[in-house]
Amino acid sequence: QSTMHEDVSNNKKTLRNFLSFVTSLAMDGNSASSLVCHGDGMLVEQLKRYVAYEEDAVVRKRAARSLRLLARDFSSNTVATPVVLLLQDNCLLEVLSERALLDSDHAVRVE
Repeated sequence: QSTMHEDVSNNKKTLRNFLSFVTSLAMDGNSASSLVCHGDGMLVEQLKRYVAYEEDAVVRKRAARSLRLLARDFSSNTVATPVVLLLQDNCLLEVLSERALLDSDHAVRVE
């Protein structure tokens, strides 16, 4: 019988693995475009929440890394690239700036 601590630990591992998977997908330009636009930006909104509010520094770092990779400019010829869409999100820029300046974990600030 699993305890509450084991459930929380498993959920944390699952979330960390999910964010590693998103990071892997974000490395590819076509995937990045799809991820940014999917569900009217649902994934980006969730990644922002993880960066802003998650207590686990590993989760914050992986979410920030995913956002950084999603914001890379893969094609300067296209108007609606992921980087353009993300740079228009003032809330995202505020969250990332706050983490870069004030996060308690060095690895999160660097990311």
